[in-house]
Amino acid sequence: MVFFRPFMCFIFALMKRHSETLPFLSLCRSSFRQGLVTGSKPVVHPILHWLLQRVAELKKRAYLARFLVKLEVPTEFLLDDVINDTYHQYEELVEGFKTYHKECEHLRNSGFSTAEIRRDINAMEEEKDQLIKRVERLKKRVESVSNHQRMLEQARQLRVEKEREESLTHQKQEQKNQVNPLGYITLQNIYIRLHKYTI
Repeated sequence: MVFFRPFMCFIFALMKRHSETLPFLSLCRSSFRQGLVTGSKPVVHPILHWLLQRVAELKKRAYLARFLVKLEVPTEFLLDDVINDTYHQYEELVEGFKTYHKECEHLRNSGFSTAEIRRDINAMEEEKDQLIKRVERLKKRVESVSNHQRMLEQARQLRVEKEREESLTHQKQEQKNQVNPLGYITLQNIYIRLHKYTI
């Protein structure tokens, strides 16, 4: 009986809001109530059918209703400053809940899934483990070679020199771009101009 009363309230609230769209409301109210109380199949089955088709939507509505249905406070109580301030805080909190809920829904629908992020992290950790194992195997292989320390040092120097060469090439290109930003002044143009003046 504890469950039945809220269920009846829910059904009658649905009747008020959706009287034209709900198929089971073709009955008059008294026969509808009687059918609900007795558990009549022609009354209960269409209700259950309608409810079970919309479980996700109704769950969301029930969740939001707990926070968004505003409390009715009589105006004579709102004349008290403390109650009035508390009621305004309550309204602000309801508005804050609306914005946070919208942001939450947006994030859920935006494609950022924690499951996907966890899968990516797991894949990266597996790749890291594979790289560590590969480096260890290569170290073992190199250690078996004689003069491996000298060869490693030369490989490091080679890498440093290649990085330096890339840096110098990049620096050279930047300097060329600074000297010749539009492509007009070249050594040939300068030589031709100097040659004209000397003749």
